[in-house]
Amino acid sequence: MQRESARRGFTLSHQRVVLDVDFSTNVSGYTELTILPQDNELRTVSLHCRQCVIDKVTVGGIAADFAHQDPLTNIAISNPSDVHLWTELKRKTYSALAEGDEGELAISIPREVVVRGSSALPPPTPGTGNSDTFDLRRSVEADPSIVIRIDYHLRHPTEGLTFIMPTKAHPYRVPHVYTSPTSADAARCWVPCVDNLWERCTWELEFIVPRSLSAEEDVNMNVTTEETPVVVVCSGEFREQVAHPYNSQKSLWFYRQDTLTSVQHIAFAAGPFHVLQLWDEKPDDSNEGEESQPTRYPMHAFCLPGLEDYIKPSASFLSSAMSFFVTEYGAYPFSSYSIVFVDELPRERSDNAGLTLASNDLLHGDDAIDQVYETRQQLSHALAVQWAGINVIQKAWSDTWLVNALALYMSGLFFKKVFGNNEYRFRMARDMDRVCVRDNGAMPPICQPGTYEPPDPDYLPFLNIKGPVVLHILDRHLGKSGTSLGLSRVLPKIFLSSMTGEMTNNTLSTHSFLRTCRKVSGVDPKTFAHQWIYGSGTPRFGVTASFNRKKMAVEVTIAQDCPAYMSHEGDPAALTLFKPVQLFEGPITIRIHEADGTPYEHVLNINSHFKKYEVPFNTKYKRVRRHTKRYAARQAAAAAAAAGDQDAAEAMVTVDMSFGLALWEEEAQREAWKVEEWSEEEEHIMESSTYEWIRCDADFEWIAAIRFEQPDFMWASQLQRDRDVVAQLEAIHALARMPSLVVSSILTKTVLVENYFFRVRMEAALALQSCANIQHIGVFQLFKIFTQYCYSPDNHGDPDFHEKFIPEPNDFSDFGSYFVRKAVLVAISRCRDDANGSTWAVARRLFIDVLRYNSNAKNQYSDARYLSTVIVALGGSLVPGVPPERGILTGTEGPAPLAEDDVKILQEAVQEVDRYRLRDQYVPTQHNVVTTAALEFKLMLMLGGLIPTEGNFFLEYTREENSTPVRIAAFDALLVMKWHLRPALIRYFFSIINGDPSRTVRRHVARAMVESLGIMYQVGELAAGHKKEPLLVEEDGTPKKKSKSSEASGMARALRKELQKSATFRECILPGMQNTAADQEVRWCMIQLAEFFYKPHDEALPKVTITLPPTPVSETAPQLPVPPLAPPVPALPKIKAIRIGVPGIQKDRPLTPIGALPPLAPAIRNDSPIANGGLPPIGSLAPAKPKKVKPLEKAQESGMSLNDLKACRQALKRMNTNKHADLFRMPVDPIRDRAPNYFDIIKTPMDLSTISAKLEEGRYPDRFAFEKDFHLMIQNAHTYNPSGTYAHTEAVKLQEFFDKQWARISKTLDAAHSKEEAALLSAEAPVSAPPAEAPVPVVTAPPPSSKKGKAVTATNGASTPTTVKIKTQLKPPIVEQAAAAAGAPTSTAPSASKSDITKVKLPKVKINVTSKAATPKTSKKRDAADAALEELLGEEVDAMEAERPAKKPKKSAAPPPPSIEDDLLASLEQEVTQATAVPLPPEPRYSETPPVVPPVVSEPPAPIVSPAPPKRKSEPVLKVYDEPINEKKCRAILKLIKALPQAYIFLRPVDPIADGCPTYYDEIKHPMDFGTMEHKLTDGQYETMGDFAADFDLVIGNCHQFNPPGTDAAIMADVVDKAFKKEWAKALVKKLAYNEKRSLVTLIKQVRGLPSAFLFLEPVDPIALGIPTYFDVIPRKDARDLSTIRNKLEQDKYESVEAFDADIRLMIDNAIKFNGADSEVAAVARQLDQQYSALIKPLRVAATNGAAKGKRKEMDDKGSAQGAPTKKKKVA
Repeated sequence: MQRESARRGFTLSHQRVVLDVDFSTNVSGYTELTILPQDNELRTVSLHCRQCVIDKVTVGGIAADFAHQDPLTNIAISNPSDVHLWTELKRKTYSALAEGDEGELAISIPREVVVRGSSALPPPTPGTGNSDTFDLRRSVEADPSIVIRIDYHLRHPTEGLTFIMPTKAHPYRVPHVYTSPTSADAARCWVPCVDNLWERCTWELEFIVPRSLSAEEDVNMNVTTEETPVVVVCSGEFREQVAHPYNSQKSLWFYRQDTLTSVQHIAFAAGPFHVLQLWDEKPDDSNEGEESQPTRYPMHAFCLPGLEDYIKPSASFLSSAMSFFVTEYGAYPFSSYSIVFVDELPRERSDNAGLTLASNDLLHGDDAIDQVYETRQQLSHALAVQWAGINVIQKAWSDTWLVNALALYMSGLFFKKVFGNNEYRFRMARDMDRVCVRDNGAMPPICQPGTYEPPDPDYLPFLNIKGPVVLHILDRHLGKSGTSLGLSRVLPKIFLSSMTGEMTNNTLSTHSFLRTCRKVSGVDPKTFAHQWIYGSGTPRFGVTASFNRKKMAVEVTIAQDCPAYMSHEGDPAALTLFKPVQLFEGPITIRIHEADGTPYEHVLNINSHFKKYEVPFNTKYKRVRRHTKRYAARQAAAAAAAAGDQDAAEAMVTVDMSFGLALWEEEAQREAWKVEEWSEEEEHIMESSTYEWIRCDADFEWIAAIRFEQPDFMWASQLQRDRDVVAQLEAIHALARMPSLVVSSILTKTVLVENYFFRVRMEAALALQSCANIQHIGVFQLFKIFTQYCYSPDNHGDPDFHEKFIPEPNDFSDFGSYFVRKAVLVAISRCRDDANGSTWAVARRLFIDVLRYNSNAKNQYSDARYLSTVIVALGGSLVPGVPPERGILTGTEGPAPLAEDDVKILQEAVQEVDRYRLRDQYVPTQHNVVTTAALEFKLMLMLGGLIPTEGNFFLEYTREENSTPVRIAAFDALLVMKWHLRPALIRYFFSIINGDPSRTVRRHVARAMVESLGIMYQVGELAAGHKKEPLLVEEDGTPKKKSKSSEASGMARALRKELQKSATFRECILPGMQNTAADQEVRWCMIQLAEFFYKPHDEALPKVTITLPPTPVSETAPQLPVPPLAPPVPALPKIKAIRIGVPGIQKDRPLTPIGALPPLAPAIRNDSPIANGGLPPIGSLAPAKPKKVKPLEKAQESGMSLNDLKACRQALKRMNTNKHADLFRMPVDPIRDRAPNYFDIIKTPMDLSTISAKLEEGRYPDRFAFEKDFHLMIQNAHTYNPSGTYAHTEAVKLQEFFDKQWARISKTLDAAHSKEEAALLSAEAPVSAPPAEAPVPVVTAPPPSSKKGKAVTATNGASTPTTVKIKTQLKPPIVEQAAAAAGAPTSTAPSASKSDITKVKLPKVKINVTSKAATPKTSKKRDAADAALEELLGEEVDAMEAERPAKKPKKSAAPPPPSIEDDLLASLEQEVTQATAVPLPPEPRYSETPPVVPPVVSEPPAPIVSPAPPKRKSEPVLKVYDEPINEKKCRAILKLIKALPQAYIFLRPVDPIADGCPTYYDEIKHPMDFGTMEHKLTDGQYETMGDFAADFDLVIGNCHQFNPPGTDAAIMADVVDKAFKKEWAKALVKKLAYNEKRSLVTLIKQVRGLPSAFLFLEPVDPIALGIPTYFDVIPRKDARDLSTIRNKLEQDKYESVEAFDADIRLMIDNAIKFNGADSEVAAVARQLDQQYSALIKPLRVAATNGAAKGKRKEMDDKGSAQGAPTKKKKVA
């Protein structure tokens, strides 16, 4: 990827961009690219440029030619109205994207510009120094750089640049513009460039913008009346801002980037931004009056007017983040850093060199709590990306995980510094759990070497989760081994090498990163990388422990498996692709907290799937006791730490968190809280236990799911005494799986004790719901916890909580209590009564009271997020949780009716939520989070069937005037309401996708339409249309569940069937898929929808085409030398020759050259057997069947023999496949091949494609002319290219190869010619003259000219010309054939008059007539000569093919060609046979004079026959069927054909005047059109289907007859004809009638239910039944069974009831045949036969009656037509 510059032929060293930006969505300007050619042959420069309009291009100050084409704008499918062609659209989109990678803009370097290669120059060194060296280099005389200037402009760009303007819906929106990462190739959409991540250069950027928005005429600024200055923020270092020299209303902004940067990391934003300079934080020991200093690197934050109060709380921490990163990882790689907050950014941020564009959604005020964590994580990561991701980039796409993970790892460490180690470890544990859940076989490894494409967007989130976790455990792995130096020493070394230039192009690969780790730490990470980086999956451990008192050891058993490997086991392809690790190896730490309170760590080596370890126990007492001195001392230290002694707390490894909870010290409070203690038995077990608890992976070094089994009291000890947050989380999750009264008390205590980290307290509150149904203790204690935040009601442990919950005014100053409070509310909403699946009424009243009495007057923090949590929790508590959780949208199944109290609570809840929703409209919360929660609340109630479904309610919130989060929430609600069944919603969604001004909304709706299908299936919205199946109950009484996959596939099929019928969906999705101006992501979503709903049409394999880059210069190909054409050949008349039935005739002459008259039937010698009456009269002979003759190919027009043609083709084929022929396959292109003066030196160019064209066009008279052109091609290469160059060397090697092959071919052809001549000469033999003469037979033909020839008789060996008497054919061929069939002798025919006798002078033909005995011998020798020639040519071909890779053999070999003499005779016979059918001779090919028409001979008039429709060449004629016309099918076909866009010219009769074809009816005697066909169909003028097809064929044939091939009309006719044939074939397929098929389906079900049918239900399995010879007796094709017959019936493979009946009979006969007539099986078969006959009898009668009725109707119609009265006949 980094070597693409070598393929392009140049490298980019510097780029300057000058843009004039106004706020009317227009941009104009120019860019200057300074390139360094790689060699002297560079003539064309290819750049990336989309969406821009190129005005002018200059190269070195000289105007240059260019070609600009965007492949993505020319994508179209063959039939725009066919949605099933989404595969074609998908394929063409992929092809266009691949073509665009080569560049859309091609620039030709003028001949005046001197190109000097710069391959010898040293590569530029990246750094942050100034660009003086660059300026000096340009001043050098031998500077090889070339400056290309491109003037261009943009009008209303849709990609790359985003203009935010005021609209009717948002009149107060502030205008601004910024570069937007809308797609992967967004950079090329706003500036011509080399859009490649690895092509870096220095930059100069200048911007011309209005001085203020009030100076911009086209902008209606409603924000303020004051003048608002426009600010430009750009990547690079700000140089200056000056006034425009010619326009006082504009200003110039200058930026410069001296660090080498890719265009993909260059961005800018322009608008009336407010700026905030970021300052360093004050050190802790600074004085109060001391002011903060600016940061070491200039840092600024920008926001739009009106958001100034949010920018400081949101971005001020970035200065401390910069200090942290610079201290830990080295110098900042750029000169400054800026962050700009803008509207409508497609994602949260866009990271660029020294500049971050961030969404306004990340801004928050001083009163925010929740969003502080989100914003700081996002923005700190944006700053870390400047080191890893922009300055240091991946070496290949497979290394993307590394640069992403490095930036996330760095920002995670800063997050740890800001929010503490507990927050960091909690988030890391959560991410590890996510990885374990997702990496179960569906995800590939995070690093896949050899990947040439960027990671899939759907896979990228997983990669960003697993990457930093892998780096975390790598850091632990390196820190515990070797030199104990982890990544804290590796990362600074990597970033330092990028700053000093040691890192090539600042690209980092996984291999080099691991090598650096090994050098720094001394640890080889090979095994680690194989498991966690190059492999996929995570281990799953099952751990158990038991104490062995005899050995004084703890026996730990560890079992390991890998779900990812298990999911792909047995699939070699998946194992190769996903590379799941079968066994994870490495050390794992086991920490045992022994009875005396001391933790002991033991390292166990994992190297097998199952292993038992003996871990030594350190307490050396015969009887293990808890109450030791050490234990007592630790308990005292714990008490001191809990009392506030900081030194004691630091000295403690563990601390008992139970100390300090004064609330439970009093017995009354314990009773009020229903605190449960351990029982005496449990206390005894606890005292006798040998250790407190055991932890696996105590050092947090494995990404694994660990299931450790130990008693609940040990987990309680771990929760209360282990200070590690991860250990506490493990204990909480384990206790949640062991619900009890004691566990509930322990979890409640954890929530109440504030010494615990607040995230642990939140998890404990959520875990309490597991104890909700154990005497309702869990929900009771959750209520008690929440009452701590209310005015204390005197409940005294009342479980009903009858009092109102009036909360105290909000005070969120304690962030921990704030988050715990929200978690308690969520936990209460999730508690369900097992009896009815609903929450308790008191819980619902609690949420209503919290909303009703909420007060935030004295709280300095916003309660918007808190209220949204309460609203969502209230909705969750109202919806029942018992199955089926289905709403009224699903049909019949709904919830049970509500009680009166529940109805009242529901009404109050809706009223309170509506109050907050309406208040949020007038006093909006930030991002309207309350409205969003209210919409979610309404959706839950509607899906739960508690309130009526109101789509219009959500529709109001989808309007443009609402905020983007609210609109998205409303669209999400509508998309889970069976939108696919509502045409109005379908149209609305597609109108939003195609025309909404917000790109964020468009993309979200498109993605949500795809994802909503799965969501509706999960919530049960798709289950209504799915056919319910009976529930299967197994013998033990448990119902058998249907597999989830089969159920999902069934619902998917039903959904496809529904939407395929929706014309609205089809009409809407087609424009969305084909809209080239639409957002790329939206188009992909539309294609995904079409891929799900519509089956693709079968596409022919695409033609393999090579698309060359656009050529900026229109070059005319050199004129090829044209050999002189052969002399004109006079026109020959069509003649009829009498075949001489004499075997053994041979012609001792060479092949007749093209242009000479082919030999006609030879004259018969007087001494021949025929002359002696040895044969019957010629007229009585049976006519011989003429041979099919292959006409001479076009390639032989100049006289080349067939053998020479074959040889040349083989030689050319071999040349094209030679590896040295790459330069010679196509004509030289001076631009592409960098040879501008080629045609000045080479006057007669030649190449292999030109040679091939000349060969196929028949321009070579023999193979020697072919050889001459090849040598000309080689000579041209030697002339133009000096000796020693690559082209010259390739020409020499190709010539050597050709000479070797050509010598072999010539030798083969010469030997074949010699053998052929020898065989012909040896075949001659003299024949004795017979004693008598016979009359010479007369041959008839029309005269070729007005002159009469003389009759001359040829004798043996005479040299006089042969003369044949010709008789003009007077009778039509039908009459002649009838006479021949009648056996009329020739002698009885009237003799021709003298006027009918003409003489034709023929060339001399030497004929030898041999005896019958000589015939086989001669023929054999002739065949032997042909065989020898073919064998020698075959040996030549084999010799050529032996050097090529082997290919699959063809199915059948081509038959040997017939002998040349036989070909000529057969050709002559064919011409003579066709002479009678053609009234006039054909026009001469090379003569422009009209042919001579023979005199017309008077003749009795022949009967007039209506001419058949004109037959189309190379088109098969439709088969004519005599079945009666089916008007319904014909009308359907005609309607479909008429709907084609190409059929409009055939809809009505041709109007010669209106259609501009006045001679149409002179040429077309039988016109036809689709309108006439429709009228004939209506009038009943068609009797058979063949008549209808004949008229259609007449329409197409007339079109082809009148319009030459290649015209628009002919092409349209071909399209219509193709469509008709496809539909016609379907219409002629015979099928059972609907009622017959339905009856047979019922019949087959009845037969299968018969007791005697059990033997015939399934196909015979010879192996299972022990009858291996079954198919020897019963052929496999004749095997039948009821399942096979049913399948055939369902697939419409039976044409009639009789065919179905025959299969049943065959099945019964097979059983009797194989088992014998006396067997039990035969008896069962006969019984089935009797029962089946009774069932089939009504169908047979119906079928017979139907047939008879059809015949009777036909006879009645016939009789009516003849005027006879109709009679009813009784059919027996």
